[in-house]
Amino acid sequence: MIVEVNCRKGDVISANPVFIKNISNQSPTAEIQNDLNVLCSIRVNRRLIWSTDSTLDQRRTTSGLYTCIGNVDDKETKQNIKINVQYPPEITIRVTPEGHLIQDSDVTVSCIVNSRPEPSSIKWTNITDPDLQDLDCSHKNNTHCMLTLSDINILDSGTYQCQVDNGVRGSPVSLNKNIIVYGPARWYKLDPDDYVNGVSIGATTNFKVWVIARPLPRQDQWKWKFSPSNSSNVMTTDPGHVHLTVSDDMAVLSITNVTISYYGNYYIWTNNQYGGWNEGELMFELKKQGPPSKPVNFHVIDVTAVSIRVQWIRGFNGGLDKTFTIRYTDVVSGVVKEKSGIEDRVVGSGQMITDDITDGIEPETKYQLQIFADNLKGQVVGDVVS
Repeated sequence: MIVEVNCRKGDVISANPVFIKNISNQSPTAEIQNDLNVLCSIRVNRRLIWSTDSTLDQRRTTSGLYTCIGNVDDKETKQNIKINVQYPPEITIRVTPEGHLIQDSDVTVSCIVNSRPEPSSIKWTNITDPDLQDLDCSHKNNTHCMLTLSDINILDSGTYQCQVDNGVRGSPVSLNKNIIVYGPARWYKLDPDDYVNGVSIGATTNFKVWVIARPLPRQDQWKWKFSPSNSSNVMTTDPGHVHLTVSDDMAVLSITNVTISYYGNYYIWTNNQYGGWNEGELMFELKKQGPPSKPVNFHVIDVTAVSIRVQWIRGFNGGLDKTFTIRYTDVVSGVVKEKSGIEDRVVGSGQMITDDITDGIEPETKYQLQIFADNLKGQVVGDVVS
């Protein structure tokens, strides 16, 4: 664009014309969508002569080098000025490789930015998983941040967000990308108690399996078999008492009206087109209700002047509610005390229970401790420790 200022004949140019923004700024910088008035003036006989305001439509293409030309008769003078138009970031996300993302492959997710000025920050987050914030870029420069996901699995699926800030009105700007990973079926969310059920004759019980897979296995891709405790026969269908139903990511093996012939081991397996697990890998056991199993690995983990902390592996509850009792005996005096009604509870995952004994504990006294497990079917005696 050329803005011209024409002076009267006989006037003398005493200074170069200049671009002026707001009549003062000689290096115009504007944000996109703002008006930018560009004035061209020429000093003639100590007077400034102004052209008509030239209002530029603020697009990023407005940026560039402009010339103001002043003419007096045959004399011409000109002044160049560079105009910069600032605009908030525009983001493009590119995923490599394209198409289906398969488990155990490496994937790069690139955030490519176009902005003026260049961004002050570019960051990736996984907004599906709050624990995966501010992900590290494997390669980063002023306009590019590449996120590398190595050996991806189905759990890496989610919505990833690139957020960019360059300080211009309208920023920060963010763009989301859904990452979908396909892979074989595997089970999860099973606690140790889920593998064994103790039920009485005539009762109904369920074994549940949660699966991670993409795509999820169809009903006809789930299989089961049964190996009874009292024989070597293997049953794979039973229309009367055993039913396998599938809903989304969960399969339920229901056993109704249990008889003694239904006690034994049940195997469940599945697959999709990417794979799964074999029939012998996931086993559930159905037992008759009875006394609890013996607590194992009973041991002392900490001692103070007024307390003893113990820990043990809880074991099977016999299919009924179970509690523990710890009997502790003063080795010198022979005085016996008990802490009973300890709940069959686990903090977190696993099978370990931790408990503190404080009642009647005396300093500098040696104790012998023994653990018992109880339910309505009986009591089991555990180990002794000192």
